[in-house]
Amino acid sequence: MAAGDLDPATPPAPAPGDVVAAPDFVGVGVQKAGTTWWYDTIAAHHAVHGPARRPKELHFFDRFWGEPFGADDIVAYRRWFARPAGQLAGEWTPRYLHDWWVPPMLAAAAPATRVLVLLRDPVERYLSGVAHELSSRGRSDPAIPGDALRRSCYAAQLERLLAAFPADQVLVQQFERCVDQPRLERSRAWDFLGLEPDLAAPVPAATNVTSGLRPEMSGAVLEALERELSADLHRLVRMQFDIDPARWPSAERLLGEGSG
Repeated sequence: MAAGDLDPATPPAPAPGDVVAAPDFVGVGVQKAGTTWWYDTIAAHHAVHGPARRPKELHFFDRFWGEPFGADDIVAYRRWFARPAGQLAGEWTPRYLHDWWVPPMLAAAAPATRVLVLLRDPVERYLSGVAHELSSRGRSDPAIPGDALRRSCYAAQLERLLAAFPADQVLVQQFERCVDQPRLERSRAWDFLGLEPDLAAPVPAATNVTSGLRPEMSGAVLEALERELSADLHRLVRMQFDIDPARWPSAERLLGEGSG
C-alpha cells in the first residue's frame, strides 16, 4: 500500500482476532537517511507484522499543526496497528522528528512505544534532501535549503524528542554504520525492541538514499552551511547516544579542533 492511497484519519478495519493497540515501535527520522531500507531490514523479523495493510509511512500527525488533536485521534492512530497476538507492529515516518508538534502527540498516543531514529552525515543528508525536494517540486524554491538545514540539525530535534520520551525508549543509529555492519546493527535494533535473534531473516540490500541532481553550492554557501551545522553536531556528540562522528565524512570539518 502506498502512502498516497490512504486517508490517515481512516484506518482499515482489523482482521478477526487481531489485537488493536498502540504501535510497539515508531521510526521518526530522518529524511534521506535510508529509513525505508532500514525499516524493511528490521521488519524482516518473523515476529514483526509487516505493512501489508499499512504503509511504512503513515504521516498521521502531519495535519495536527493546525487542527485539534484529541482522544478520538488517538483511537484512530492505534487502529492502524491491528496485528495478530504476539506480533509487533510499527511505522516509520521520517518527518516526525522534524515536526516540532509531533513528539508530544506521539507520546500521548503511544507512551510506551520504542522510538527509532536513523541519522546520516548531516552535510550529505542536506545535499540529498535538497536534491529530493528540487526533483519533487520541479522548480527552485528558497524555502528548500532552510528546511533541509533544519532537518540536518539533529541535536535540536533529538532534544525535542527527549522532552517527550525517556532516553531509554529511544534508539539512535547511523546509516553509515548500518550499511557497514547491517546484521550487527539490526541485532541492536531487534534487542531494543525485545525481539530474539532471527537468523533466517534476510538483510535487504541498502538502497540509494539520493534522488535528483544535487545543488552546486559556492564555497561561501558551503562554509555558511557548515558553520550552521557545526554547533549542532558538537551538541549531538555530547548527548548520550552512541554516535561515532568518524563515520561521517563531514564531521572532521564540522567539529574541528573543539570536538573534545
